[in-house]
Amino acid sequence: MRYLVLRTTDPYLNLAIEEYLLTYCEDDVFMLWQNEPSVVVGINQNIRAEVDTDALFRLGVKPVRRITGGGAVYHDPGNINYSFIARSGGGIDFATFSAPIIAAIGSLGVHLTLSGRNDLCLPDGRKVSGNAQCKRADRVLHHGTLLFDTDLSALGGLLTPSPEKLVTKAIKSTASRVANLKELLPDIRSTDELITIIEKYVRDNLGAVEMAPPTDEIIDKLRARNCSPEWLYPSQGISSSVTITKAKRYPFGSVRAEISLSGERVSALHIGGDFFGECDISELTDALTGRRLSELEDALKNIDVGKYVYGMTREELIELLS
Repeated sequence: MRYLVLRTTDPYLNLAIEEYLLTYCEDDVFMLWQNEPSVVVGINQNIRAEVDTDALFRLGVKPVRRITGGGAVYHDPGNINYSFIARSGGGIDFATFSAPIIAAIGSLGVHLTLSGRNDLCLPDGRKVSGNAQCKRADRVLHHGTLLFDTDLSALGGLLTPSPEKLVTKAIKSTASRVANLKELLPDIRSTDELITIIEKYVRDNLGAVEMAPPTDEIIDKLRARNCSPEWLYPSQGISSSVTITKAKRYPFGSVRAEISLSGERVSALHIGGDFFGECDISELTDALTGRRLSELEDALKNIDVGKYVYGMTREELIELLS
C-alpha cells in the first residue's frame, strides 16, 4: 500500500485526484486530505433538496458532488478526510475499510464503532465520521470524514435532511447527533497533529509507503468537471407535464423517483437519494425508460436491482414505481 497527504484544500481538485487514483493507479492507496468549507453531496443527490443553498452562497461555502453514494456532508479545515483505494472483488463493504480508522483512533483511547449503514460513532451514539463507497471495475473507493474541530453550527445550518430521515434516527437535527473528536482528545491540539498520528499508524501497521501527489492533465479535466454547473446541478430529464414523484425511506437509505409519463409509457425517469450502489444508476433508469409502468416487472426480470441501489430488491423497486 502507498499513502499520501494532500496539502491543497481545494475540494474540486482533491476529489479529482481521488478519482484519478481510483481509475488510473494500480497500487492500493491510502490518502488524507482536507477541504475548505464545502458541502459534499452523494452522486445520486439533488443539491437543492439537501442543502440550504441561500445559506451556502451567503457564507461562501462551496457546493461539491462526489462520485460515491450516500448523503450530504459538511467539510471545513476542522475535518480530516481519508480515502482507501484498493482492489476489491466483493460488494459494498464498510467494515473492512473502517477497521483501520477505528483501530487508529482506538490507539488514542477513543472507542468507535461502525453504526447503521456507514457511520463511525462514539459509545454515546454521536457520530464523528460518515463513510461512502463506489466501485469501478475491480477497484473500490472508500472514503470518510473525521470530525476533529469542525464548526458544528455551520454543519447544522447548511444541511437539510428530510424529516423522514430525522424521524428514523430519532433525532431533532443534524447537529444534535455529531461530535468533535477534539473534546475527547485534549492532548491533540490540531488536525495537523492528528494527521501525523494517522500517517504514522498506516506506516507502522499497514506497511504503507509514502508517494508523491500525482500530476496529470486528466486531473485538471476532472477538476474542471467537478466545479461545472452540469456536474453540480445535472438535468434530471423530467420535461413532461405529467410527472409522478414517489419517495420512501428504507433501512439502506432514502430513494426518490421522479417518473415522467407520456401516455402510459415512462418518457423519463430519475432515481435519486442517499443510497449506495456498485453501478451507475443511469443504467437502471435507461432500462426502464420507454416501458409501460405495467411492464416494469418484465423489464427488471434480468436486472440485479441491488447493484444499483444497494439493499433494494426488485419487488421493492416495482412497488415504489408502480
